[in-house]
Amino acid sequence: MLEKETLGWKEWVSLPIFGIPCILAKIDTGARTSSLHTIDEEVFIKDNMEWVRFTIALDSRENITVSAEAPLIARRIVTNSGGQAEERFVIEAQLRIGDWCSLAEVTLARRRGMKCRMLIGRTAMSGTTIVDPEHAFLHQTPLCDQNQ
Repeated sequence: MLEKETLGWKEWVSLPIFGIPCILAKIDTGARTSSLHTIDEEVFIKDNMEWVRFTIALDSRENITVSAEAPLIARRIVTNSGGQAEERFVIEAQLRIGDWCSLAEVTLARRRGMKCRMLIGRTAMSGTTIVDPEHAFLHQTPLCDQNQ
């Protein structure tokens, strides 16, 4: 049996495919799907497939942003934290926290007003992690600007 990685309730996550060394994420076993705070989503056709172009807001004031694009995996109705159903774009991204990594479906969401720019849902962690709700930042990332 493989040993599971222990994550704190909040961690720095890297998204290598988008060149992001760290983004603040809440580890949320109550959420099924992971989500990423984005702005300015736009669907376009590339190589006869639907892709989505978007801006990732790394800080709460949306002053630090990264432009990105990814194949559009799906459009899905998701119930947000306020209980409202909304359609979201779904992409696939590799998530890294310390030595742990997962290829996960990620919805593009408006997380304005939320301190954590990303939420890691239970599907991404299933079978590979344990969450310790008493601790945060069990996998400190030295590349992160702690003031984000």
